[in-house]
Amino acid sequence: MSSTAMILLIITLLSLYLAVGIMDGVRRRYLQFKQQQKQQLQLYRLRRQGDLLKLWLRHPEGQLLAKAKPGQHLQLFSQDQLGHPISRAYSIVSDYKQRRYYSLAIKIEATGRLTPLLAQQLKQGQLLQCSYPKGHFQLEFSPRSFFNSFVKAPKLLVKSRPVVLIAGGIGITPLLPMVNAALRQQRPVTLVYQARQLQDLLHHRKLLRLAKNTNLHYLPVLSQPDTEWPGQRGRVHAAQLAQLGGTKADYLLCASATMVRELEQSLATLGCRRVQHELFSAAHSTQSFAITLGTSEANSLGHSSVLDALLASGVKVPFDCRGGSCGACALRLVSGDCKNVLQNEYTVGEHEILSCCVQANSPLHLEWPTTAADEQPLPLQQSSSLTTHDDTTFA
Repeated sequence: MSSTAMILLIITLLSLYLAVGIMDGVRRRYLQFKQQQKQQLQLYRLRRQGDLLKLWLRHPEGQLLAKAKPGQHLQLFSQDQLGHPISRAYSIVSDYKQRRYYSLAIKIEATGRLTPLLAQQLKQGQLLQCSYPKGHFQLEFSPRSFFNSFVKAPKLLVKSRPVVLIAGGIGITPLLPMVNAALRQQRPVTLVYQARQLQDLLHHRKLLRLAKNTNLHYLPVLSQPDTEWPGQRGRVHAAQLAQLGGTKADYLLCASATMVRELEQSLATLGCRRVQHELFSAAHSTQSFAITLGTSEANSLGHSSVLDALLASGVKVPFDCRGGSCGACALRLVSGDCKNVLQNEYTVGEHEILSCCVQANSPLHLEWPTTAADEQPLPLQQSSSLTTHDDTTFA
């Protein structure tokens, strides 16, 4: 190859690399722009079962809804009892192929700021303000599975990476669409569902029927069963999960912070590297570190995030989703060290943190982002409702 041809090849490769980088940047900006957009959906069906609220939402004019990927969620925007804006993220339970409606399953928390109001005030036919589907908790792309999804003859199927889904309580909600996705891809899929009692198993009968008619391996586990429960009792253990899926399987966990942390660490010890998780909310910090934001001070002890610690101290930090999607609570990190306790979807700038997704690992010195320097929020009164307990992220 001549030197001229070599130079042209290098220039072409560099141009392609630059073009891909630009396209990826444009795509990311578009996704972040889309995350900020809101839509109005009509509540056309409503059902309550004990402490569970089931909603079916559709377009007011009957149009097709935006496609939701398995595991994504919607943000619902409303007001609390004092009229303060509030939003919460709830997983889409309906099949991701369904575009006529979104189905949500919401656990009513007695001490929550939003779910008790939803249970009392929602009426069939009313319009709700929502986000578009979003969320990073998804099945990873598998070329073999993609090939299998188009193959009809069993003899032509290639061996796909197994999927093991682990749910705790209401954490089943983002995993239900993933079950359908994995089955369509002809992947071996196991669903392990931990709950206290039989009535806590959401969609239990439907999952039993699905397991009977498909390749789904459904394993419900009850920690406090009655004497007539024929299934497995106790707690889910990592050794059991590794035996079900092997070290090369995709493991996706959605449960409490304690359950996720214990299983994730144990699976890593057993050699399982492909592990993703989603949390209801982070566990409360057991470390005491000073958090300084401008002239305001807070302490990390007993709070699930830097944002919660600041709000509890009366600092009015802007926030919306509390799950790393909107970017409203971004702050500039001047000094100190943080650890991520929730995976953020929104990308922040250099030396910035999403305060809802991190806990302090040392004393922190924070400042307002440069764009908000002239609009610093004022401290709240200590009696503000923002210091009350919040609903869990996917409750």
